Amino acid sequence: MNLREAKLKDIPNIEEVFVPGVKEELKLQLSGKRLKEALENIKKFKKIRLKGLEKYIKSKLSHVIVAEDKKEIIGFGKAIVEKNRRKFGATPMLYVKKEFRRRSVASKIKKELLKWLKSKKVKYVNTEMFIKNKPSINLNKKFGFKIIAVRMQKELK
Repeated sequence: MNLREAKLKDIPNIEEVFVPGVKEELKLQLSGKRLKEALENIKKFKKIRLKGLEKYIKSKLSHVIVAEDKKEIIGFGKAIVEKNRRKFGATPMLYVKKEFRRRSVASKIKKELLKWLKSKKVKYVNTEMFIKNKPSINLNKKFGFKIIAVRMQKELK
């Protein structure tokens, strides 16, 4: 397995990793009508999501990397430097194909993203995930992340 910077031509393959990963993540956290709506939004916002990914691949304030196994993209991650608060960064996305999990792929991606953020003089890194996503929480704890806030949500009817 090797890591490399993502290229624009990788976007369709990144999407093939993202969609099943995010569906699985949503199913951990949501149910019923809210889950159905969230799954529909994956399709609905595809064009916007792909355009955003293109922007992140091109930007000097972000770093998108892919993990490859035999030329197949098996995972990806994204790091960003906050535009107006340069000491702050984030690792908002990290997904690995299900059949390649538990092989340190996510750890290698996370390590590389943090290394890039450090090279950009970022001092504080934020990340977020669903509260029921225990593998992601454990990965981030392994890298020294601490839970500092809880975001709550309520549907207004």
